[in-house]
Amino acid sequence: MSERESQYALLLGNYRPTMVIARELRARGFRVATGLDGFERGAALSRHVDRLWTHPKLEEDEAAFAHALSKVLARRDDIRLVVPVSEPYVRFFARGEVVLPRGVTAMMVAPQLVEACLDKRRMMATAEAAGVPVAPFAEVCDYAELIGETERIGFPVVIRSLSSSHRLLGEKAVTVEDRAALERLLPDWPEGHPALLVQRRASGPRQNLYFSARDGRIDSLLHVEITRTDRLDGAGLAVEGGRGDRPDLGRYTAAMIEALDYSGIGCAQFLVDPETGATCFLEINPRFAGNHAIPAACGLDLTDRLLDVCFARSATRAGAAADTHAASLLLARGRPAWRQVARRQGQVSNGEACRWLRRTIRARWRAQLDVGFDWRDPLPGLLAILDVLPGIGKLVRMWKIHPGWFAKDSL
Repeated sequence: MSERESQYALLLGNYRPTMVIARELRARGFRVATGLDGFERGAALSRHVDRLWTHPKLEEDEAAFAHALSKVLARRDDIRLVVPVSEPYVRFFARGEVVLPRGVTAMMVAPQLVEACLDKRRMMATAEAAGVPVAPFAEVCDYAELIGETERIGFPVVIRSLSSSHRLLGEKAVTVEDRAALERLLPDWPEGHPALLVQRRASGPRQNLYFSARDGRIDSLLHVEITRTDRLDGAGLAVEGGRGDRPDLGRYTAAMIEALDYSGIGCAQFLVDPETGATCFLEINPRFAGNHAIPAACGLDLTDRLLDVCFARSATRAGAAADTHAASLLLARGRPAWRQVARRQGQVSNGEACRWLRRTIRARWRAQLDVGFDWRDPLPGLLAILDVLPGIGKLVRMWKIHPGWFAKDSL
């Protein structure tokens, strides 16, 4: 057994890309362990995962999680990589809440870049300075400023916290159509928010640009246009889309990467109005994207490139653009969007739900890539589907995954 084949990568914060990252790290010679926490639990059943780690939930008790992580890293000197997958775990490690032992590497974008990208006000200002189109915005600190700036910017507007880690009324962002709607939604200044970001609402499908970069220069890039998400308002996780072809978005992404002196991987997001062509920068996610399966299938090798950056090595391959032939053939349709039907219970009629279901089935069988289900590793995707099916989902969720029978050994 080689040295790397005896080393573990510990993945934390399970959701859609976890099983893809596990497969990629196994192919690079690592053994893989995953924690039992996150938005989607099916990754623990992946055939690419060797062991499971039961630990305190991060969002319930950060101190308890940090203590448990320190203990397992002290006990297991074969863990060489800690991979925060979901955003809460990326934020946790970016804040330096736990000191990793010597020889253990956090496989993530540099903490200062994570903090910069999660600061919405700073990113909007960076975009403006770099010549990247951004919808008019303002930071407001009290209710009078909120009313005044929304009137100045012009309705409809999107209102969000300055940090992506904070929710406003339980949402990442809320949209208001006019002054009356604003006063109904926010009759007073919301508690717990020292400031808010107000921005004119942009329209158009979301444009995702998956990239890897080194020292402020992009070395691989893939553009995907998202045509449907798991929410009626167009927010949320993408479930349907196809290849995009907007060279200007590549240039805007490159400008942001240069301005940030970015090294690592990420996903830049824009909105483009299909009628007017008006473009609006949204954000850069400084982590593995929810649809990481798409750039993986198109040959971007983002996991390898992030490993190169984290280990401070020269890239193992020339910094070529993505495999454009593969990118032109692959369509991303997401997992069969039963999740959409489940989430829309009470929001749409039964007839509309059935129409969504028919569209979902057609999209699934026409798709050339399903980012949530892999026939070579079916259990994670199958459990994700069962978890959200009306009726049966409640019963399935009663089954708790633990190390042992039908799962993996404990870490």
